[in-house]
Amino acid sequence: MNVSEVETRELLAAVRKASEQARSTHETMTAAAAARADAVLVAMDAGLPREQIAETSSTHRNRL
Repeated sequence: MNVSEVETRELLAAVRKASEQARSTHETMTAAAAARADAVLVAMDAGLPREQIAETSSTHRNRL
């Protein structure tokens, strides 16, 4: 291994930081997906057409 102790610490710190960012991003994405699902269900319960909800959410109506 041709990496000094200082470089090792720096590299591992970068790995740790990237992992924390990925975990945070995943949590944010999960929360946003849940909020979207809730909004879609409320819109469907209100009787809005699936096609209109799908167009608004930029997805196919079968994916709702």
